[in-house]
Amino acid sequence: MSVKILYRCFVILFFTHLVLCQAQTTTTKPKPHASAPAKPAKPIDSNDPVAVADLKFNTGNFEDALVDYLKLLEGNEKNIFYNYRVGVCYIETNLDKKKAQTFLELAITEPNVDKKFYFYLGKAYTFNLEFDKAIEQYKKFLATPAGSGREKEIKREIEMCQNGKELIKYPVSVTFENLGKEINSPFADFSPFISEDENFLMYNSQRPDNAIKKPNGKYTSNVYISTVKDGKWQPSEEIGQSVNTTEGDEEIVGVCADGNTLIFSYDNKEGKGDIFVGPKMDDQILKPFKVNPNINNPKTEENSATISPDGRTLYFASNRPGGLGGFDIYRSKILPSGEWGEAFNLGPDVNTPYDEDFPNISLDGFTLYFSSKGHNSMGGYDIFKSEMLTDSLNFGAAKNIGSPINTPGDDQNLCMSKKGRYGYMAALRSEGLGDLDIYRITFNGVDAELTVVKGVVKENRTEKIPAGATIEVFETKSNNTFGQYKINATTGKFAMILPPGKYYVEVTAQGYKTHSEDLIILDKGSYVPTIEKNMFILPE
Repeated sequence: MSVKILYRCFVILFFTHLVLCQAQTTTTKPKPHASAPAKPAKPIDSNDPVAVADLKFNTGNFEDALVDYLKLLEGNEKNIFYNYRVGVCYIETNLDKKKAQTFLELAITEPNVDKKFYFYLGKAYTFNLEFDKAIEQYKKFLATPAGSGREKEIKREIEMCQNGKELIKYPVSVTFENLGKEINSPFADFSPFISEDENFLMYNSQRPDNAIKKPNGKYTSNVYISTVKDGKWQPSEEIGQSVNTTEGDEEIVGVCADGNTLIFSYDNKEGKGDIFVGPKMDDQILKPFKVNPNINNPKTEENSATISPDGRTLYFASNRPGGLGGFDIYRSKILPSGEWGEAFNLGPDVNTPYDEDFPNISLDGFTLYFSSKGHNSMGGYDIFKSEMLTDSLNFGAAKNIGSPINTPGDDQNLCMSKKGRYGYMAALRSEGLGDLDIYRITFNGVDAELTVVKGVVKENRTEKIPAGATIEVFETKSNNTFGQYKINATTGKFAMILPPGKYYVEVTAQGYKTHSEDLIILDKGSYVPTIEKNMFILPE
């Protein structure tokens, strides 16, 4: 069958919704500096390091400006202006926002300091979870003429600090695992999506490969893919020119549970703030097509979406008129014609006067994960979940999924595994490779998928069943005993139930040499529910 026929078949399947889908947004756009002009008023002297640094700062290229201002501080460590600019650059980048505090605290010591310094020092304290200090600085700023003109914004910052104080009291028990150099780079790597069985991972990256550098210093984003082999993510690769281009931003914003349908957001010559859908046929990704106009409004942005498991409901984020404010999340039902019907706002239990984005429906169709700058966010976007009400199609009150998953920064998407044991997200953490990195989060309160290891223990030469044989399993990393198991005295059979991990096994029996061997239980796409394994021991 030709690719063209396969593509046509896919389109028919998509619009009749025989696929089970799960999706979530990924757009990570740089925040403009509040006081930055769009362009310099006149050409600058390229030999003037201060003018060059200021130009980069004022055009939103905070990473390169940071390098320049740090050089200017050499020999001028107490310069108020340079310290202030360094602090702001740290806050406005994804390098290490916590470092801003030291520079801004020095800048604030100037008696006649610019009162807007209070605002940025408040932000710096927030990123270091020093919420009471942050509130103090925000109140100082609010008392100035500049602050009074931003009263609503500053009061919201104070409110989010109060939220943060409560959320960090009751942290969620999770473990973060950086996916390493096979996936991450020194540049922004963000918005990971997995197939239902964790067989492949797709994500976005702003690395220089097949990309151009934008005025703000960032490279255009492209989509990458990695597959699992022997339980490990393999080095990622670009998904190809059917999606990626050099001149624009392409981002994966969702992967269907079966892995056969991909959802993209385009900001290039083919679309701006529109949702595209593309089929994945084995290892081939075909060119995506734009979703119908009932969803992609030509006058607004729709850059994230998720489809219910039965394929009949589309949830998406849009900044169209008539919402509660900013981006809201909407629902659309499939019509008998195969087109999406009229979109309805999910209402105030989900949406707020602030931005909501990145919807993702669970595999049972009853839990909606999304990100919001409203509700009880502790800063920027936080990740929330809302349960569908039993007596209607509406969702109940949103619940913050907690710290340390959520932080005072933007926490924009969470892609959950089928059983809810693991989640994938981009985060800024001290062990990262630079900018946003992709992490696998283990929810420690959710049981891991277990593998049954079963087989027979016999004497190596005669296949006699050794009397009284026992098996002891040790965790390789800690050398601690995981469990002890007996074999059936008549048949020699044994069974062990183990979570993913690395182990070594010792088989002992009176009159026999101890038998040792390594045992690896794989997860992700390499998970198997049962392993057949026979072990043989030698007489002394």
